[in-house]
Amino acid sequence: MNLFKPSLCDFNFRKIANTEILVSEVFIDRNEYEICEDFSHKMWANKKKGFYGRGMMNNNEDPRRVERTGILGEMSVAKLLDLPINVTYMEGGDQQDFVISGKRTDVKTATRNYGALLIRATYNNDLSELITLDKELYIAAYVIEDNRNEKFAKLGVVGYIPQSNLNTEYLKPARYRNANHNNWDVPYTDLTPINNLKA
Repeated sequence: MNLFKPSLCDFNFRKIANTEILVSEVFIDRNEYEICEDFSHKMWANKKKGFYGRGMMNNNEDPRRVERTGILGEMSVAKLLDLPINVTYMEGGDQQDFVISGKRTDVKTATRNYGALLIRATYNNDLSELITLDKELYIAAYVIEDNRNEKFAKLGVVGYIPQSNLNTEYLKPARYRNANHNNWDVPYTDLTPINNLKA
């Protein structure tokens, strides 16, 4: 297993503009960025087919944006909670981003601040039954700056919610253009601040 332990950083809190919501800003340096960028090209996710499989935010100018964004989010959480990240290729993808206090944890990183944690909702084949999410904790992060030329990034890590706290009132149509699916759409105000999470 190929693990990378980034440098620990402090919880650098500021308020999100025009709100009382605190976000911890995390700076990703050149070395950390290059690890994220390199792994984004090696992930199993690159083998997925179709519009959703290739990543809705990927394009010809930035074909691994979705994958890189996800790894940058993991790196940010790892720096805050003093955790290693797993940059090992795994057929079928990894089972979780972290195990925190015995709970399988997924970091959901948006390409910008949507004001909410967004998790794609999935259904069975005939769309009659919602499939239960398979992680026990979900962490919300978003990209503040992603500089591919200078190879650094700044991300905001907001907070987390247990899977058991997600109820159907959070199910809403996806906000993305051309999307035809639902998301679990959890306002940042409903999350527990990230500094309350102990690894």
